[in-house]
Amino acid sequence: MSSYELASRMSLSPTRVRQFERAELEGAIRLSTLVRAARALNCTLVYAFAPSEPLEEMVYRQALHKAAAELSVSISDDRGLEDQDEETLQKIEELEELAIDYIDRRGLWREPAARF
Repeated sequence: MSSYELASRMSLSPTRVRQFERAELEGAIRLSTLVRAARALNCTLVYAFAPSEPLEEMVYRQALHKAAAELSVSISDDRGLEDQDEETLQKIEELEELAIDYIDRRGLWREPAARF
């Protein structure tokens, strides 16, 4: 559909529709304008956030970080499990258990309170 046809459906000038198109490209268009354009096109505007990775992975990683903070454990060690000593393996197991527990709790995404 041309901007002239859309302008006619929206009862606007073609110049105004082109301004909307520019605003959309710049990421500055208002949702109310998109809703109005959708109605003019006999459409429904769908506004959504789509995760850039599987949600399960995102939640588990957050739970690991929260558990690591509580246990004062660093989770950035890149060595494989076979290269870890017994004490470290025990901490990893404790960390994973706590992380799984955090997944089912409220406040998973809440920042920890500052400690003094």
